Amino acid sequence: MHTNGQDRNAAIRPQEMAMLQDVLNQLLREKNVSPTDTRAETLAARIIVLFRSGVRDPEALKLMAG
Repeated sequence: MHTNGQDRNAAIRPQEMAMLQDVLNQLLREKNVSPTDTRAETLAARIIVLFRSGVRDPEALKLMAG
């Protein structure tokens, strides 16, 4: 996997999307944020930006996005 951001515009594969969704769901539960809240959109955007910049570890994504 790329860790230098070269694939910033590449499609996110289904297994990657599932992992990103899991990270988001965990953060929403921990922060007691509804999925329909605008804060959920902000968290999701942060997670994707971090992922596209090369962060692939779910725990690192949680820590950095949260």
